[in-house]
Amino acid sequence: MPTVPYTPFSTAQPQSPGEGLSVNTPGAAFGENVGAALKQLGSTTEQAGSEIFQRAIALQDLKNENDARTAQTDFATKSSELHAQYGALTGQAAADALPKFLKDQADLRTSIRGSLNTPVAQRMYDADTLPFLQRNVFSASSHAAEENKKYTIETLGSSAKTAEEQAALHPDDENYVDQQRTKIKGLVTSQVMAAVGTSDPNDPNVVKAVNDALSKQRAEQILAKAVTDPITAGKWQQKYADQLTNPADRDRVNATIENRGAAVAASNIATSILQAHRQPDGSYDLPATQLEQLARDQATKALPDNPLVADTTVGKLHSLMSNQTYFTKYEQQDAKNEFNQILDKQDIHDVQTFLAMPGADKVMSKLPPDMRTAPQLQKYINNFQAGRDRQTNEYWSTTINGMRSSDSSAFMSIDPTDPQYHLSKQDIIRVQNQQAELARNPQDDPRVSRAMSWLLGARGAELKELEVDQKHPGSEDDYYHFRGALQEAIQVYQEDHKGQQPTYEDIVDKIGPQIIKTHAATPGWFGTNFRAGEEPAFRQFNRPTLQDIPQEERDKITQDFINKGVPQPTESELTQIYARQLFNKFYKQSKPSE
Repeated sequence: MPTVPYTPFSTAQPQSPGEGLSVNTPGAAFGENVGAALKQLGSTTEQAGSEIFQRAIALQDLKNENDARTAQTDFATKSSELHAQYGALTGQAAADALPKFLKDQADLRTSIRGSLNTPVAQRMYDADTLPFLQRNVFSASSHAAEENKKYTIETLGSSAKTAEEQAALHPDDENYVDQQRTKIKGLVTSQVMAAVGTSDPNDPNVVKAVNDALSKQRAEQILAKAVTDPITAGKWQQKYADQLTNPADRDRVNATIENRGAAVAASNIATSILQAHRQPDGSYDLPATQLEQLARDQATKALPDNPLVADTTVGKLHSLMSNQTYFTKYEQQDAKNEFNQILDKQDIHDVQTFLAMPGADKVMSKLPPDMRTAPQLQKYINNFQAGRDRQTNEYWSTTINGMRSSDSSAFMSIDPTDPQYHLSKQDIIRVQNQQAELARNPQDDPRVSRAMSWLLGARGAELKELEVDQKHPGSEDDYYHFRGALQEAIQVYQEDHKGQQPTYEDIVDKIGPQIIKTHAATPGWFGTNFRAGEEPAFRQFNRPTLQDIPQEERDKITQDFINKGVPQPTESELTQIYARQLFNKFYKQSKPSE
Protein backbone atom coordinates (compact mmCIF):
# COMPACT_ATOMS: atom_id res chain seq x y z
CA MET A 1 0.00 0.00 0.00
CA PRO A 2 1.33 3.50 -0.46
CA THR A 3 3.25 5.13 2.25
CA VAL A 4 2.27 8.64 3.34
CA PRO A 5 5.28 10.71 3.94
CA TYR A 6 5.38 12.01 7.51
CA THR A 7 7.83 14.25 9.37
CA PRO A 8 7.30 14.45 13.14
CA PHE A 9 6.92 17.87 14.65
CA SER A 10 6.83 18.92 18.28
CA THR A 11 3.42 19.09 19.78
CA ALA A 12 1.98 22.47 19.77
CA GLN A 13 -0.94 23.57 21.78
CA PRO A 14 -3.02 26.58 21.16
CA GLN A 15 -1.91 29.44 23.32
CA SER A 16 -5.10 31.38 23.30
CA PRO A 17 -8.76 30.78 22.61
CA GLY A 18 -9.78 30.85 18.98
CA GLU A 19 -6.32 30.15 17.62
CA GLY A 20 -6.40 27.30 15.17
CA LEU A 21 -3.84 24.81 14.13
CA SER A 22 -3.08 23.94 10.49
CA VAL A 23 -1.06 21.17 8.90
CA ASN A 24 0.45 21.71 5.38
CA THR A 25 -0.05 18.37 3.67
CA PRO A 26 0.88 18.10 -0.15
CA GLY A 27 -1.71 16.56 -2.56
CA ALA A 28 0.92 14.20 -3.85
CA ALA A 29 0.73 12.57 -0.50
CA PHE A 30 -2.69 11.36 -1.47
CA GLY A 31 -1.91 10.44 -5.22
CA GLU A 32 -2.89 13.70 -6.82
CA ASN A 33 -0.10 13.56 -9.43
CA VAL A 34 -1.12 10.05 -10.39
CA GLY A 35 -4.62 11.17 -11.15
CA ALA A 36 -3.33 14.07 -13.18
CA ALA A 37 -1.10 11.77 -15.12
CA LEU A 38 -3.98 9.43 -15.82
CA LYS A 39 -6.09 12.34 -16.93
CA GLN A 40 -3.38 13.53 -19.29
CA LEU A 41 -2.96 10.04 -20.64
CA GLY A 42 -6.62 9.82 -21.49
CA SER A 43 -6.58 13.15 -23.23
CA THR A 44 -3.56 12.12 -25.33
CA THR A 45 -5.18 8.83 -26.30
CA GLU A 46 -8.33 10.62 -27.39
CA GLN A 47 -6.31 12.99 -29.55
CA ALA A 48 -4.38 10.15 -31.15
CA GLY A 49 -7.58 8.34 -32.06
CA SER A 50 -9.05 11.46 -33.60
CA GLU A 51 -5.88 11.99 -35.68
CA ILE A 52 -5.98 8.42 -36.95
CA PHE A 53 -9.59 8.79 -37.95
CA GLN A 54 -8.92 12.03 -39.77
CA ARG A 55 -6.03 10.43 -41.56
CA ALA A 56 -8.23 7.55 -42.70
CA ILE A 57 -10.86 9.96 -44.00
CA ALA A 58 -8.23 11.95 -45.89
CA LEU A 59 -6.89 8.77 -47.53
CA GLN A 60 -10.39 7.73 -48.63
CA ASP A 61 -11.07 11.19 -50.05
CA LEU A 62 -7.86 10.98 -52.04
CA LYS A 63 -8.81 7.57 -53.41
CA ASN A 64 -12.26 8.80 -54.35
CA GLU A 65 -10.75 11.78 -56.12
CA ASN A 66 -8.24 9.63 -58.00
CA ASP A 67 -10.93 7.12 -59.05
CA ALA A 68 -13.21 9.92 -60.20
CA ARG A 69 -10.42 11.63 -62.15
CA THR A 70 -9.40 8.35 -63.84
CA ALA A 71 -12.99 7.61 -64.78
CA GLN A 72 -13.46 11.14 -66.07
CA THR A 73 -10.31 10.81 -68.24
CA ASP A 74 -11.56 7.50 -69.59
CA PHE A 75 -14.90 9.07 -70.44
CA ALA A 76 -13.29 12.08 -72.09
CA THR A 77 -11.09 9.82 -74.27
CA LYS A 78 -13.85 7.49 -75.40
CA SER A 79 -16.36 10.29 -75.73
CA SER A 80 -13.94 12.22 -77.95
CA GLU A 81 -13.55 9.17 -80.21
CA LEU A 82 -17.32 8.96 -80.62
CA HIS A 83 -17.46 12.69 -81.26
CA ALA A 84 -14.75 12.47 -83.91
CA GLN A 85 -16.57 9.64 -85.70
CA TYR A 86 -19.79 11.58 -85.66
CA GLY A 87 -18.07 14.80 -86.73
CA ALA A 88 -16.87 13.04 -89.88
CA LEU A 89 -20.46 12.53 -91.02
CA THR A 90 -21.89 15.04 -93.45
CA GLY A 91 -25.23 15.97 -94.92
CA GLN A 92 -28.29 13.95 -94.08
CA ALA A 93 -26.15 11.22 -92.52
CA ALA A 94 -25.09 13.61 -89.73
CA ALA A 95 -28.68 14.56 -88.96
CA ASP A 96 -29.84 10.95 -89.02
CA ALA A 97 -27.03 9.81 -86.72
CA LEU A 98 -27.54 12.47 -84.01
CA PRO A 99 -29.98 10.49 -81.79
CA LYS A 100 -27.71 7.47 -81.74
CA PHE A 101 -24.68 9.62 -81.01
CA LEU A 102 -26.42 11.25 -78.01
CA LYS A 103 -27.52 7.87 -76.71
CA ASP A 104 -24.03 6.43 -77.13
CA GLN A 105 -22.58 9.38 -75.20
CA ALA A 106 -25.08 8.96 -72.32
CA ASP A 107 -24.60 5.17 -72.23
CA LEU A 108 -20.84 5.60 -72.18
CA ARG A 109 -21.01 8.03 -69.27
CA THR A 110 -23.38 5.81 -67.28
CA SER A 111 -21.29 2.71 -67.93
CA ILE A 112 -18.08 4.30 -66.68
CA ARG A 113 -19.91 5.83 -63.68
CA GLY A 114 -21.10 2.39 -62.64
CA SER A 115 -17.52 1.24 -62.29
CA LEU A 116 -16.96 3.65 -59.35
CA ASN A 117 -17.40 2.04 -55.88
CA THR A 118 -18.40 5.02 -53.71
CA PRO A 119 -21.06 7.69 -53.96
CA VAL A 120 -18.43 10.32 -53.26
CA ALA A 121 -16.38 9.25 -56.30
CA GLN A 122 -19.52 9.17 -58.41
CA ARG A 123 -20.44 12.71 -57.31
CA MET A 124 -16.96 13.91 -58.22
CA TYR A 125 -17.24 12.08 -61.61
CA ASP A 126 -20.60 13.69 -62.27
CA ALA A 127 -19.26 17.13 -61.47
CA ASP A 128 -16.56 16.74 -64.17
CA THR A 129 -18.38 14.74 -66.87
CA LEU A 130 -21.78 16.38 -66.97
CA PRO A 131 -20.42 19.71 -68.32
CA PHE A 132 -18.25 17.77 -70.81
CA LEU A 133 -21.27 15.77 -71.97
CA GLN A 134 -23.36 18.91 -72.29
CA ARG A 135 -20.70 20.55 -74.48
CA ASN A 136 -20.57 17.47 -76.73
CA VAL A 137 -24.35 17.45 -77.05
CA PHE A 138 -24.40 21.11 -77.98
CA SER A 139 -21.55 20.69 -80.47
CA ALA A 140 -23.11 17.59 -82.08
CA SER A 141 -26.49 19.26 -82.37
CA SER A 142 -24.92 22.27 -84.07
CA HIS A 143 -23.03 19.97 -86.46
CA ALA A 144 -26.22 18.07 -87.30
CA ALA A 145 -28.14 21.27 -87.91
CA GLU A 146 -25.38 22.71 -90.12
CA GLU A 147 -24.98 19.53 -92.12
CA ASN A 148 -28.70 19.13 -92.50
CA LYS A 149 -28.82 22.68 -93.83
CA LYS A 150 -26.03 21.94 -96.28
CA TYR A 151 -27.78 18.76 -97.35
CA THR A 152 -30.99 20.62 -97.94
CA ILE A 153 -29.19 23.30 -99.98
CA GLU A 154 -27.29 20.70 -102.01
CA THR A 155 -30.43 18.66 -102.61
CA LEU A 156 -32.30 21.69 -103.86
CA GLY A 157 -29.38 22.65 -106.10
CA SER A 158 -29.08 19.10 -107.44
CA SER A 159 -32.79 18.98 -108.19
CA ALA A 160 -32.54 22.30 -110.02
CA LYS A 161 -29.60 20.96 -112.05
CA THR A 162 -31.61 17.85 -112.95
CA ALA A 163 -34.51 19.99 -114.13
CA GLU A 164 -32.08 22.01 -116.26
CA GLU A 165 -30.65 18.84 -117.84
CA GLN A 166 -34.09 17.40 -118.47
CA ALA A 167 -35.14 20.57 -120.27
CA ALA A 168 -32.01 20.32 -122.47
CA LEU A 169 -32.98 16.76 -123.44
CA HIS A 170 -36.27 18.01 -124.88
CA PRO A 171 -35.37 21.46 -126.23
CA ASP A 172 -38.27 21.51 -128.74
CA ASP A 173 -41.03 20.77 -126.20
CA GLU A 174 -41.85 24.25 -124.96
CA ASN A 175 -44.53 23.08 -122.49
CA TYR A 176 -42.11 20.68 -120.86
CA VAL A 177 -39.35 23.30 -120.84
CA ASP A 178 -41.69 25.80 -119.15
CA GLN A 179 -42.56 23.23 -116.48
CA GLN A 180 -38.88 22.67 -115.79
CA ARG A 181 -38.21 26.41 -115.63
CA THR A 182 -40.99 26.80 -113.04
CA LYS A 183 -39.46 23.97 -111.03
CA ILE A 184 -36.00 25.54 -111.29
CA LYS A 185 -37.32 28.86 -110.03
CA GLY A 186 -38.94 27.29 -106.95
CA LEU A 187 -35.97 25.06 -106.13
CA VAL A 188 -33.37 27.83 -106.46
CA THR A 189 -35.51 30.20 -104.42
CA SER A 190 -35.69 27.72 -101.52
CA GLN A 191 -32.02 26.89 -101.89
CA VAL A 192 -30.76 30.47 -101.66
CA MET A 193 -33.23 31.42 -98.90
CA ALA A 194 -31.85 28.54 -96.82
CA ALA A 195 -28.28 29.49 -97.65
CA VAL A 196 -28.52 33.18 -96.73
CA GLY A 197 -30.96 32.64 -93.88
CA THR A 198 -33.88 34.69 -95.14
CA SER A 199 -37.59 34.10 -95.55
CA ASP A 200 -37.99 36.85 -98.15
CA PRO A 201 -38.17 35.47 -101.73
CA ASN A 202 -37.53 39.00 -103.01
CA ASP A 203 -34.18 39.21 -101.29
CA PRO A 204 -31.62 40.51 -103.85
CA ASN A 205 -29.46 37.41 -103.41
CA VAL A 206 -32.43 35.18 -104.13
CA VAL A 207 -33.55 37.16 -107.17
CA LYS A 208 -30.06 37.16 -108.72
CA ALA A 209 -29.58 33.42 -108.18
CA VAL A 210 -32.95 32.64 -109.78
CA ASN A 211 -32.21 34.84 -112.80
CA ASP A 212 -28.79 33.21 -113.24
CA ALA A 213 -30.29 29.71 -113.03
CA LEU A 214 -32.99 30.48 -115.59
CA SER A 215 -30.41 32.14 -117.86
CA LYS A 216 -28.23 29.03 -117.69
CA GLN A 217 -31.20 26.78 -118.45
CA ARG A 218 -32.08 28.75 -121.55
CA ALA A 219 -28.46 28.72 -122.68
CA GLU A 220 -28.25 24.93 -122.27
CA GLN A 221 -31.48 24.52 -124.23
CA ILE A 222 -30.11 26.56 -127.12
CA LEU A 223 -26.76 24.76 -127.07
CA ALA A 224 -28.51 21.38 -127.08
CA LYS A 225 -30.42 22.42 -130.19
CA ALA A 226 -27.22 23.67 -131.82
CA VAL A 227 -25.79 20.14 -131.80
CA THR A 228 -28.22 18.98 -134.49
CA ASP A 229 -29.78 22.16 -135.84
CA PRO A 230 -27.57 25.21 -135.45
CA ILE A 231 -29.75 27.27 -137.76
CA THR A 232 -32.79 26.92 -135.50
CA ALA A 233 -30.54 27.43 -132.47
CA GLY A 234 -29.46 30.73 -133.98
CA LYS A 235 -33.07 31.79 -134.25
CA TRP A 236 -33.67 30.82 -130.62
CA GLN A 237 -30.68 32.91 -129.64
CA GLN A 238 -32.49 35.96 -130.96
CA LYS A 239 -35.86 34.87 -129.57
CA TYR A 240 -34.62 34.37 -125.99
CA ALA A 241 -32.00 37.14 -125.96
CA ASP A 242 -33.70 38.92 -123.02
CA GLN A 243 -33.65 35.71 -120.94
CA LEU A 244 -29.89 35.27 -121.31
CA THR A 245 -29.26 37.66 -118.42
CA ASN A 246 -25.88 36.27 -117.47
CA PRO A 247 -23.09 37.69 -119.71
CA ALA A 248 -21.18 34.41 -119.52
CA ASP A 249 -24.19 32.55 -120.91
CA ARG A 250 -24.59 35.05 -123.73
CA ASP A 251 -20.93 34.78 -124.70
CA ARG A 252 -21.03 30.99 -124.56
CA VAL A 253 -24.10 30.78 -126.76
CA ASN A 254 -22.74 33.33 -129.23
CA ALA A 255 -19.43 31.50 -129.63
CA THR A 256 -21.06 28.08 -129.96
CA ILE A 257 -23.71 29.20 -132.42
CA GLU A 258 -21.10 30.90 -134.56
CA ASN A 259 -18.66 27.99 -134.60
CA ARG A 260 -21.06 25.08 -134.35
CA GLY A 261 -23.48 26.70 -136.70
CA ALA A 262 -20.76 27.12 -139.28
CA ALA A 263 -19.52 23.54 -138.82
CA VAL A 264 -22.85 21.69 -138.75
CA ALA A 265 -24.57 23.88 -141.31
CA ALA A 266 -21.54 23.56 -143.58
CA SER A 267 -21.59 19.78 -143.25
CA ASN A 268 -25.32 19.54 -143.90
CA ILE A 269 -25.22 21.87 -146.90
CA ALA A 270 -22.13 20.27 -148.44
CA THR A 271 -23.53 16.76 -147.98
CA SER A 272 -26.86 17.63 -149.55
CA ILE A 273 -25.15 19.22 -152.57
CA LEU A 274 -22.88 16.23 -153.18
CA GLN A 275 -25.75 13.78 -152.80
CA ALA A 276 -27.82 15.72 -155.31
CA HIS A 277 -25.09 15.85 -157.97
CA ARG A 278 -23.21 12.58 -157.46
CA GLN A 279 -23.39 10.09 -160.35
CA PRO A 280 -23.41 6.27 -160.06
CA ASP A 281 -19.77 6.04 -161.15
CA GLY A 282 -18.68 8.39 -158.35
CA SER A 283 -18.30 11.50 -160.50
CA TYR A 284 -20.40 14.67 -160.31
CA ASP A 285 -22.61 16.22 -162.97
CA LEU A 286 -21.22 19.70 -162.27
CA PRO A 287 -17.63 20.92 -162.22
CA ALA A 288 -16.05 21.66 -158.86
CA THR A 289 -16.28 25.42 -159.34
CA GLN A 290 -20.06 25.30 -159.76
CA LEU A 291 -20.44 22.98 -156.77
CA GLU A 292 -18.42 25.46 -154.69
CA GLN A 293 -20.65 28.35 -155.77
CA LEU A 294 -23.77 26.37 -154.89
CA ALA A 295 -22.34 25.67 -151.45
CA ARG A 296 -21.44 29.29 -150.87
CA ASP A 297 -24.86 30.58 -151.96
CA GLN A 298 -26.81 28.12 -149.79
CA ALA A 299 -24.63 28.77 -146.75
CA THR A 300 -25.00 32.53 -147.03
CA LYS A 301 -28.77 32.19 -147.34
CA ALA A 302 -29.04 29.84 -144.34
CA LEU A 303 -26.89 31.91 -141.95
CA PRO A 304 -26.58 35.43 -143.33
CA ASP A 305 -25.25 36.81 -140.04
CA ASN A 306 -22.43 34.30 -139.77
CA PRO A 307 -19.50 35.30 -141.99
CA LEU A 308 -17.69 32.01 -141.38
CA VAL A 309 -20.32 29.67 -142.74
CA ALA A 310 -19.71 30.23 -146.47
CA ASP A 311 -15.97 29.52 -146.34
CA THR A 312 -16.51 26.66 -143.92
CA THR A 313 -19.07 25.08 -146.25
CA VAL A 314 -16.73 25.26 -149.23
CA GLY A 315 -13.96 23.70 -147.14
CA LYS A 316 -16.30 20.93 -145.99
CA LEU A 317 -17.32 20.34 -149.59
CA HIS A 318 -13.70 19.80 -150.60
CA SER A 319 -13.12 17.53 -147.62
CA LEU A 320 -16.15 15.37 -148.37
CA MET A 321 -15.20 15.12 -152.04
CA SER A 322 -11.67 14.09 -151.08
CA ASN A 323 -12.91 11.52 -148.57
CA GLN A 324 -15.42 10.17 -151.04
CA THR A 325 -12.74 9.90 -153.68
CA TYR A 326 -10.46 8.06 -151.29
CA PHE A 327 -13.29 5.78 -150.18
CA THR A 328 -14.11 5.09 -153.82
CA LYS A 329 -10.48 4.17 -154.41
CA TYR A 330 -10.65 1.83 -151.45
CA GLU A 331 -13.78 0.16 -152.84
CA GLN A 332 -12.21 -0.09 -156.27
CA GLN A 333 -8.95 -1.45 -154.89
CA ASP A 334 -10.84 -4.02 -152.87
CA ALA A 335 -12.75 -5.01 -156.00
CA LYS A 336 -9.50 -5.32 -157.99
CA ASN A 337 -8.06 -7.50 -155.25
CA GLU A 338 -11.12 -9.74 -155.37
CA PHE A 339 -10.92 -9.76 -159.18
CA ASN A 340 -7.27 -10.85 -159.06
CA GLN A 341 -8.06 -13.73 -156.73
CA ILE A 342 -10.76 -14.92 -159.12
CA LEU A 343 -8.39 -14.66 -162.10
CA ASP A 344 -5.66 -16.51 -160.23
CA LYS A 345 -7.71 -19.31 -158.65
CA GLN A 346 -10.01 -19.91 -161.64
CA ASP A 347 -7.22 -19.35 -164.19
CA ILE A 348 -9.42 -17.04 -166.27
CA HIS A 349 -8.00 -15.68 -169.53
CA ASP A 350 -10.95 -13.92 -171.16
CA VAL A 351 -13.77 -11.56 -170.25
CA GLN A 352 -16.56 -13.92 -171.29
CA THR A 353 -15.43 -16.63 -168.89
CA PHE A 354 -15.27 -14.12 -166.06
CA LEU A 355 -18.72 -12.62 -166.76
CA ALA A 356 -20.24 -16.11 -166.82
CA MET A 357 -19.27 -16.64 -163.17
CA PRO A 358 -21.88 -16.03 -160.40
CA GLY A 359 -21.42 -12.62 -158.75
CA ALA A 360 -19.16 -11.30 -161.50
CA ASP A 361 -21.54 -8.42 -162.21
CA LYS A 362 -21.18 -7.13 -158.60
CA VAL A 363 -17.39 -7.26 -158.79
CA MET A 364 -17.51 -5.57 -162.19
CA SER A 365 -19.69 -2.72 -160.87
CA LYS A 366 -17.11 -1.86 -158.18
CA LEU A 367 -14.08 -1.80 -160.49
CA PRO A 368 -12.71 1.56 -161.68
CA PRO A 369 -14.78 2.99 -164.55
CA ASP A 370 -11.86 2.68 -166.99
CA MET A 371 -11.80 -1.11 -166.39
CA ARG A 372 -15.49 -1.80 -166.94
CA THR A 373 -15.42 -1.94 -170.73
CA ALA A 374 -14.72 -5.32 -172.29
CA PRO A 375 -11.51 -4.23 -174.10
CA GLN A 376 -10.00 -2.67 -170.97
CA LEU A 377 -10.99 -5.63 -168.83
CA GLN A 378 -9.44 -8.03 -171.34
CA LYS A 379 -6.25 -5.96 -171.36
CA TYR A 380 -6.07 -6.14 -167.58
CA ILE A 381 -6.60 -9.93 -167.65
CA ASN A 382 -3.85 -10.32 -170.26
CA ASN A 383 -1.37 -8.25 -168.20
CA PHE A 384 -2.19 -10.15 -165.03
CA GLN A 385 -1.86 -13.58 -166.60
CA ALA A 386 1.33 -12.56 -168.42
CA GLY A 387 2.94 -12.23 -165.03
CA ARG A 388 2.73 -16.00 -164.60
CA ASP A 389 5.99 -16.55 -166.46
CA ARG A 390 7.45 -13.12 -165.82
CA GLN A 391 10.46 -12.49 -163.59
CA THR A 392 10.14 -9.44 -161.37
CA ASN A 393 12.24 -6.42 -162.19
CA GLU A 394 13.89 -5.83 -158.82
CA TYR A 395 14.54 -2.17 -159.52
CA TRP A 396 10.84 -1.49 -159.85
CA SER A 397 10.01 -3.78 -156.96
CA THR A 398 12.25 -1.74 -154.67
CA THR A 399 10.99 1.53 -156.11
CA ILE A 400 7.36 0.58 -155.56
CA ASN A 401 8.19 -0.48 -152.01
CA GLY A 402 9.77 2.91 -151.36
CA MET A 403 6.72 4.61 -152.83
CA ARG A 404 4.52 2.67 -150.40
CA SER A 405 6.53 3.88 -147.40
CA SER A 406 6.82 7.52 -148.43
CA ASP A 407 3.98 8.51 -150.75
CA SER A 408 0.86 6.45 -150.16
CA SER A 409 -1.14 8.50 -152.65
CA ALA A 410 1.30 7.73 -155.48
CA PHE A 411 1.51 4.08 -154.40
CA MET A 412 -2.27 3.76 -154.50
CA SER A 413 -2.39 5.17 -158.03
CA ILE A 414 -0.08 2.65 -159.71
CA ASP A 415 -1.32 -0.42 -161.56
CA PRO A 416 1.04 -3.31 -160.74
CA THR A 417 -0.16 -5.19 -163.83
CA ASP A 418 1.28 -2.45 -166.04
CA PRO A 419 4.04 -4.06 -168.15
CA GLN A 420 6.39 -1.15 -167.42
CA TYR A 421 6.87 -2.45 -163.86
CA HIS A 422 7.59 -5.98 -165.09
CA LEU A 423 6.25 -7.68 -161.97
CA SER A 424 5.55 -11.38 -161.65
CA LYS A 425 2.06 -12.57 -160.86
CA GLN A 426 3.04 -13.21 -157.24
CA ASP A 427 4.42 -9.69 -156.87
CA ILE A 428 1.38 -8.22 -158.62
CA ILE A 429 -0.83 -9.89 -156.03
CA ARG A 430 1.52 -8.79 -153.24
CA VAL A 431 1.44 -5.14 -154.32
CA GLN A 432 -2.32 -5.16 -154.75
CA ASN A 433 -2.75 -6.72 -151.30
CA GLN A 434 -0.56 -3.94 -149.91
CA GLN A 435 -2.69 -1.37 -151.72
CA ALA A 436 -5.84 -2.88 -150.24
CA GLU A 437 -4.33 -2.86 -146.76
CA LEU A 438 -3.11 0.71 -147.16
CA ALA A 439 -6.59 1.73 -148.27
CA ARG A 440 -7.95 0.37 -145.01
CA ASN A 441 -5.16 1.76 -142.84
CA PRO A 442 -3.50 4.70 -144.61
CA GLN A 443 -0.11 5.51 -143.12
CA ASP A 444 3.56 5.98 -143.98
CA ASP A 445 6.38 3.92 -142.52
CA PRO A 446 7.50 5.99 -139.50
CA ARG A 447 10.88 4.25 -139.46
CA VAL A 448 11.73 5.59 -142.92
CA SER A 449 10.45 9.08 -142.11
CA ARG A 450 12.56 9.22 -138.96
CA ALA A 451 15.67 7.85 -140.72
CA MET A 452 15.27 10.33 -143.59
CA SER A 453 15.03 13.24 -141.17
CA TRP A 454 18.30 12.11 -139.55
CA LEU A 455 20.04 11.69 -142.91
CA LEU A 456 18.81 15.07 -144.15
CA GLY A 457 20.19 16.69 -141.03
CA ALA A 458 23.58 14.95 -141.23
CA ARG A 459 24.05 14.38 -144.98
CA GLY A 460 21.57 16.76 -146.54
CA ALA A 461 24.03 18.11 -149.10
CA GLU A 462 24.77 14.61 -150.45
CA LEU A 463 21.11 13.68 -150.67
CA LYS A 464 20.31 16.95 -152.38
CA GLU A 465 23.12 16.42 -154.90
CA LEU A 466 21.72 12.99 -155.67
CA GLU A 467 18.18 14.46 -155.89
CA VAL A 468 16.81 12.04 -153.32
CA ASP A 469 16.29 14.57 -150.53
CA GLN A 470 12.79 15.21 -151.91
CA LYS A 471 10.77 14.52 -155.04
CA HIS A 472 12.44 16.46 -157.87
CA PRO A 473 10.64 16.67 -161.23
CA GLY A 474 11.95 13.87 -163.42
CA SER A 475 13.69 12.10 -160.51
CA GLU A 476 10.70 10.82 -158.56
CA ASP A 477 11.70 7.19 -159.17
CA ASP A 478 15.17 7.79 -157.70
CA TYR A 479 13.52 9.32 -154.63
CA TYR A 480 11.19 6.35 -154.19
CA HIS A 481 13.97 3.87 -154.87
CA PHE A 482 16.28 5.42 -152.28
CA ARG A 483 13.56 5.30 -149.64
CA GLY A 484 12.74 1.73 -150.62
CA ALA A 485 16.37 0.72 -150.19
CA LEU A 486 16.46 2.52 -146.84
CA GLN A 487 13.36 0.67 -145.70
CA GLU A 488 14.86 -2.68 -146.70
CA ALA A 489 18.09 -1.86 -144.86
CA ILE A 490 16.16 -0.92 -141.68
CA GLN A 491 14.15 -4.13 -141.94
CA VAL A 492 17.32 -6.20 -142.31
CA TYR A 493 18.84 -4.44 -139.29
CA GLN A 494 15.78 -5.16 -137.15
CA GLU A 495 15.67 -8.81 -138.19
CA ASP A 496 19.31 -9.21 -137.19
CA HIS A 497 18.92 -7.31 -133.91
CA LYS A 498 15.83 -9.05 -132.50
CA GLY A 499 13.45 -6.30 -133.54
CA GLN A 500 15.56 -3.42 -132.19
CA GLN A 501 15.41 -0.34 -134.39
CA PRO A 502 18.65 1.28 -135.59
CA THR A 503 19.85 4.28 -133.62
CA TYR A 504 20.81 7.68 -134.95
CA GLU A 505 24.44 6.56 -135.23
CA ASP A 506 23.43 3.36 -137.05
CA ILE A 507 21.45 5.33 -139.63
CA VAL A 508 23.84 8.24 -140.13
CA ASP A 509 27.20 6.45 -139.83
CA LYS A 510 26.49 2.94 -141.15
CA ILE A 511 23.27 2.30 -143.06
CA GLY A 512 22.92 5.69 -144.78
CA PRO A 513 26.47 5.91 -146.18
CA GLN A 514 26.32 2.37 -147.56
CA ILE A 515 23.02 3.00 -149.34
CA ILE A 516 24.37 6.26 -150.74
CA LYS A 517 27.46 4.45 -152.04
CA THR A 518 25.47 1.70 -153.71
CA HIS A 519 22.67 3.89 -155.10
CA ALA A 520 23.11 4.39 -158.86
CA ALA A 521 21.12 4.73 -162.02
CA THR A 522 22.31 1.50 -163.62
CA PRO A 523 20.89 -1.79 -162.29
CA GLY A 524 23.21 -4.48 -161.03
CA TRP A 525 24.03 -6.28 -157.83
CA PHE A 526 26.80 -4.00 -156.60
CA GLY A 527 27.96 -3.98 -160.17
CA THR A 528 30.21 -1.55 -162.02
CA ASN A 529 28.56 -1.87 -165.41
CA PHE A 530 29.32 1.66 -166.57
CA ARG A 531 30.99 3.08 -169.60
CA ALA A 532 34.31 4.79 -169.02
CA GLY A 533 33.85 8.27 -167.64
CA GLU A 534 30.12 7.80 -167.04
CA GLU A 535 30.17 6.16 -163.62
CA PRO A 536 27.86 8.18 -161.39
CA ALA A 537 28.75 9.42 -157.95
CA PHE A 538 26.66 6.70 -156.36
CA ARG A 539 25.49 3.24 -157.24
CA GLN A 540 22.05 1.84 -157.07
CA PHE A 541 21.00 -0.73 -154.50
CA ASN A 542 19.16 -3.60 -156.21
CA ARG A 543 18.12 -6.93 -154.89
CA PRO A 544 19.45 -9.95 -156.77
CA THR A 545 17.32 -11.64 -159.39
CA LEU A 546 16.41 -15.31 -159.19
CA GLN A 547 19.26 -16.12 -161.59
CA ASP A 548 21.74 -14.40 -159.22
CA ILE A 549 20.99 -16.93 -156.47
CA PRO A 550 23.26 -20.01 -156.64
CA GLN A 551 21.35 -23.26 -156.80
CA GLU A 552 22.83 -24.50 -153.53
CA GLU A 553 21.73 -21.32 -151.75
CA ARG A 554 18.27 -21.62 -153.30
CA ASP A 555 18.00 -25.22 -152.12
CA LYS A 556 19.21 -24.29 -148.64
CA ILE A 557 16.63 -21.50 -148.27
CA THR A 558 13.88 -23.79 -149.55
CA GLN A 559 14.89 -26.54 -147.12
CA ASP A 560 14.81 -24.06 -144.22
CA PHE A 561 11.21 -23.24 -145.11
CA ILE A 562 10.29 -26.93 -145.27
CA ASN A 563 11.97 -27.63 -141.91
CA LYS A 564 9.84 -24.89 -140.35
CA GLY A 565 6.67 -26.40 -141.77
CA VAL A 566 6.17 -23.44 -144.10
CA PRO A 567 5.22 -23.76 -147.80
CA GLN A 568 8.06 -23.38 -150.25
CA PRO A 569 9.26 -19.77 -150.63
CA THR A 570 8.06 -17.64 -153.50
CA GLU A 571 10.45 -16.02 -155.94
CA SER A 572 10.13 -12.73 -154.06
CA GLU A 573 10.88 -14.41 -150.71
CA LEU A 574 13.92 -16.21 -152.17
CA THR A 575 15.43 -13.01 -153.53
CA GLN A 576 14.64 -11.08 -150.36
CA ILE A 577 16.29 -13.64 -148.08
CA TYR A 578 19.34 -13.96 -150.32
CA ALA A 579 19.58 -10.17 -150.57
CA ARG A 580 19.62 -9.93 -146.79
CA GLN A 581 22.46 -12.44 -146.60
CA LEU A 582 24.52 -10.49 -149.13
CA PHE A 583 23.55 -7.21 -147.51
CA ASN A 584 24.88 -8.41 -144.15
CA LYS A 585 28.03 -9.79 -145.75
CA PHE A 586 28.68 -6.65 -147.76
CA TYR A 587 27.97 -4.23 -144.90
CA LYS A 588 29.40 -6.36 -142.11
CA GLN A 589 31.28 -4.13 -139.70
CA SER A 590 34.73 -5.30 -138.75
CA LYS A 591 35.44 -5.87 -135.09
CA PRO A 592 37.38 -3.10 -133.37
CA SER A 593 41.06 -3.84 -132.86
CA GLU A 594 41.91 -5.03 -129.43
